Amino acid sequence: MRQILHPAAWVAFNLMLFATLSEGAPPQVAIEGPSEKNPGSLIVLSATGDSADSYAWILTNSDETILPVEGGTKLVAAIGTDGVYTFILAGSHSTPDVAGSSISIARHVITIGTPVPAPDPDKPLPQPDPQPDPDKPIPRPTLTGHAAVSFDSVELLDATLEEIDAVSQNMKSISSQAAGLGWSVGELQEKYAASNTTGVLSTPEARERWRPYFGTFQKALSQTTGIDGAIQAFSELADGLDAYTKWKRQSVPRQPSASTASEPGGLFEAVDTVKKNVNELRETLDSIKTDLGQ
Repeated sequence: MRQILHPAAWVAFNLMLFATLSEGAPPQVAIEGPSEKNPGSLIVLSATGDSADSYAWILTNSDETILPVEGGTKLVAAIGTDGVYTFILAGSHSTPDVAGSSISIARHVITIGTPVPAPDPDKPLPQPDPQPDPDKPIPRPTLTGHAAVSFDSVELLDATLEEIDAVSQNMKSISSQAAGLGWSVGELQEKYAASNTTGVLSTPEARERWRPYFGTFQKALSQTTGIDGAIQAFSELADGLDAYTKWKRQSVPRQPSASTASEPGGLFEAVDTVKKNVNELRETLDSIKTDLGQ
């Protein structure tokens, strides 16, 4: 029974044994066609050079559909995916007075769209940002003075980070007004107490939760002298609140964003494509060996 080789195996087999199929220079085929095309546009390749008795076309690195026409002298295709595609044309030529026939091979490469560049083997792939070790606590910030007292006091409260942010911002706003408008220490305390009746501390429940902190706050003010000292104490107390919220937010493990998780994806896919092509070539060579009875 005559064995029929798969077209890809048939072309690969004749490529390897080309030099032994005929004596002298065999007729040569060539491929005429574009070197670049946009995705989805029509591709037409033509067999040129010496006329052959029969033609076989192979698209070596893709399973896109190709259509030989006009007795194999032309090929039409439409490829919608960006990439570099290699077309092989095999022409069979009968030789008078010589058993069998000679085979000539032509190769043509077309670039479709903007291909993904192959990864540089000497350049390491980008790695995602390291994630905090959940078993390793973030160290507490080093603070001094009123800032350290404010940090330690707010840590004991049952308060959300948003509440703490709002209290800090209120302290900064009131102290800035005191500095700009020339308030006395009494006016500063009066204005600040009035501001706490709105916003996050407007409810009795909220003010009760924050009562231990404001005891620390009043003690800090009692240790100051004059309006400049009071404004400085307000600023340091707010710094302590800000340091606490920053520390707490850093202590929560970050989740990788979608963009970070997919950044190296294109490179990994390119590597996978190369591996796939190598495996397909090995399968083709194994098939040739099987057909030859090796």
